[in-house]
Amino acid sequence: MNLGINLNYYQSSFGEYTGRTFFGDANLSFKFSAPYAGIPKKLISLEKIESEKQKAVNSIREIFNSRRTAVIKSRIFNSTETEARVSALQTEFNDSSNRIENIYARRRDDLVTVFDKRSIIYRINSSPLMMLKPVNITNILSNAMSEMQELAGIASNTVNVNHQSIREFLCSEYIYNDVQISNIREKIQVSADETTRQKINDYCLTFDRYISEIYTIQNSEILLFFEETRSKELLNSAAEEYKTGKESLRDLAKKKYQDTAFEKLLRNFNRLPAEGEIKPGTALKLPSRDTLEKFSAAENRISNAALMLSQIRSADAKQSLHTVLEGETWSSIAQKYYSDADKAGLLLARNNLDKKQKVSEGMIIIIPDLSKEKALRDKQQTLLNEISQHEKQFGKITAAPLLKFYIDSLIKKYSKKTEIFGFYDKINEQSMEMYRNLDRMLIKENEKFSLTMNDINKKLKKLQLKKELESIDTRNDRKYQELFRDYKKKESIIFKELLTAIYKAKTRVSKQLKNEENSKFRYQMENVASVFDKKTEAWAETCLAKKTEASGDKALLLAAETENKKQQAQINLEFAFAKDNTLMRYEEKNSDYAWQDYLTHMVYVSTEEKRKTMAVGMYLKNIGKSFTYETEKDPLPVSLGADYNYEFVKTENFNSIFYLHYGYSSLENHSFGGGIMYRFIDMIELRHGLSYENGELVFGSAAALMFNLALMNCRIDAGIKTEKNFGYLFNIGLSVLF
Repeated sequence: MNLGINLNYYQSSFGEYTGRTFFGDANLSFKFSAPYAGIPKKLISLEKIESEKQKAVNSIREIFNSRRTAVIKSRIFNSTETEARVSALQTEFNDSSNRIENIYARRRDDLVTVFDKRSIIYRINSSPLMMLKPVNITNILSNAMSEMQELAGIASNTVNVNHQSIREFLCSEYIYNDVQISNIREKIQVSADETTRQKINDYCLTFDRYISEIYTIQNSEILLFFEETRSKELLNSAAEEYKTGKESLRDLAKKKYQDTAFEKLLRNFNRLPAEGEIKPGTALKLPSRDTLEKFSAAENRISNAALMLSQIRSADAKQSLHTVLEGETWSSIAQKYYSDADKAGLLLARNNLDKKQKVSEGMIIIIPDLSKEKALRDKQQTLLNEISQHEKQFGKITAAPLLKFYIDSLIKKYSKKTEIFGFYDKINEQSMEMYRNLDRMLIKENEKFSLTMNDINKKLKKLQLKKELESIDTRNDRKYQELFRDYKKKESIIFKELLTAIYKAKTRVSKQLKNEENSKFRYQMENVASVFDKKTEAWAETCLAKKTEASGDKALLLAAETENKKQQAQINLEFAFAKDNTLMRYEEKNSDYAWQDYLTHMVYVSTEEKRKTMAVGMYLKNIGKSFTYETEKDPLPVSLGADYNYEFVKTENFNSIFYLHYGYSSLENHSFGGGIMYRFIDMIELRHGLSYENGELVFGSAAALMFNLALMNCRIDAGIKTEKNFGYLFNIGLSVLF
C-alpha cells in the first residue's frame, strides 16, 4: 500500500489584486500478486521428484502386468514357453525400472545444479558491489552452450535407441527369412529331381554371392547385431544364483559341468577378468551346460563378425575425403576431382544427401573412386543378369504344383532379403541425416550466441562509458552512490536481456528436438507396422505351403489352419507389445525434454520474488479553501477518481496490461474509460482504449517504437484519437534520454 498527501499554498497577484488559496491532494494505491499468463514455475522439492518416480514405476508395472496377463490368457504358448515369456517380461520390467531410477537420480542431481546456477546469476545481477563484466557474459553463454549440447546428446541418444530398435526388428526378420529359405531348400531337395536340384543350388549360390559382394557391410552388420542380441538373450536366460566360497572358479567349473575347460566360459558369461582368483562371496550366475555352450559359440561368432566388419570398414575408410572450403559448391568439388561439374549428383548420392542439401564450410565428404564404383556396378549387373537367367530357367521346369510353389516361394524369399537390406540402408541414412541435423543446429545456435554476446558487450560498453562520463562531475559521495545504483539497474536490464536470449535459444533447440522426436515416433510406428506386416505375409506364405502339402487331407488342413490361427495370434501379441514399447520410449524422451525445459525456465526465467501484477488506486485533488481575491470567492475545481491495472500476461517476449479508469471533476462531470496495452520485446508498444466523456464515446490508439542510438535511449510515439468537432486528432513525439 502507498499513501501520498500533498499540501499546497497558492498565491497570485494581478495589478493591485492578490488572490490566494490553500489546498491538498491525496493518493492511495494497493498492489497485489495476482495470477497471470506466463507466471514463472516454482522449484520442485526432492520429495516431489521421488513421488513422480514412484508414479512412473507404477505406470510401468501396470503395463507389464497387463502384458503378463495377456501372455497367460492368450493360450498361444505351452507351459514352458509361457514361463519363458513371463520371465523375459519380468527382466524387461526390471530393466525399465532401473532406467527410471537412473533418470530420477539424475534429476535429483539436476536440482542441485539449478541451485548453484541460480545463485551465480543472482550474485551477478543483484549484488550492489558487483559490476557486470564481459567475462560474466562469456561464462554464462559458454555454460548455456554446454546445456544445449546436453539437449542434443539426449536427442542423439534417442536417434540411437530408435535405430537400434528398428535394426532389432530387421535382424529378426532377416534371420526368420533365412530359416525359411533353408526350410524351402530342404523340401526342394526331397521333392525335385537331380537336374532341378542342381539348378536351385546354382541359383542360391549366385544370389548368396550377390548378397555377400554387393551388400557386404549390411550383411555383416545384421549378422553381428543378431549374434549380439542372441548373446544378450542367453545372458538373461534362467541361471542358478550362486555365491562363491573358498573354491576356485576352476574347481567350480569341474563341480558344476564336470569339465575344467568351462572355467573360461564362466568368466565370460559373468563378465569376470580373464585371469585371477575370485573373492569369496562373489555373486555368480551358473547357467545350464547347453546355455553356456551356446553363449560361447555366439561370442566366437561375434568376434569373427566384428573382425570381418572391421576389415571391410578399414578398406572402405581408405577412400578419399574432402573438407569443404569457403565458397565451394557441389559442382565446383565435382569439377575439381572429376573435371565434370555434372557429377555433383554422384557426390550427393555417395554421401547419402538430399539434392536440396547445400554444402557448408568444414563439412567432410566422401569422394568416391569412380573406377571402383563402376567395377562394383558392373559386378552387380553381371550377378543380376545371372539371377535373371536362373529365374527364366525355372519357368521352363515341368514340375508338380507343390514343387512349383516351393520354387516361387524361394524366389520371393531371396527378393525379400534384398528388400531388408534396402530398408536397412534407409534407416542408416536417416539416422546419419538426423545426426548431421543436430550438428548443423548446434553450429547455427553457436553462431547466434556469438552475435548475442557481441551485441550485449556493446551495450555494456556504452553503459559503462556513460557512467564514467557522468561520474567525472560527481564529487559528492551520496550522488555517486545514487549514480552507481542507477547504472546497476541498467546493467541488470542488460543482464536479463542476456538471460532471455539464452532462454529463447534453448527453447528453440528444444522445440526443434521435440519436432524431430514426433517425426521419429511416427516413422518408428510405421516401421514397426511394416516389419510385422512382412511377418504376417511371410507366415501366410508358409501356411499356404502347408495347405498345399496337405493336398486335400482334412486332418492336415485342420492342423495347418489351427497353427495359422495360433501363429497369427502370436504375431498380433508381439505387434501390440512392440507398439507399446515404441510409445513408452517416445513418452520417456518427451519427459526428458520437458524436464530440460523446466530446468531452463528455472535458471533463466523464474525468480523467487513475487511480481505485483494488479494495482488499484484512488485520488482526490483540489480539496481546500476557495480561491479568494478581495471580496470575491471561487470554489476550487474538485476532482476525484479511481484506476485499476492488471498485467495479465508477462512472458520473456511480451507483456499485456488491462486498465480501467473512473474520474469526476466539478468542471467535466463523470468520465469512464478502459483499454489494453501490449508490449513486444521491449521495442514495440501498442495501446488502444475508449472513454466516455461529456456524453460521447472517444476512441484512441497509439504506438511506440523504442531503440538505442549511440549512448542514447530513444522513443517515438504516435497516436490517433476521435474528436466530436474535429473528427480525428493525430500526434507524434520523439523523446531522447541522454
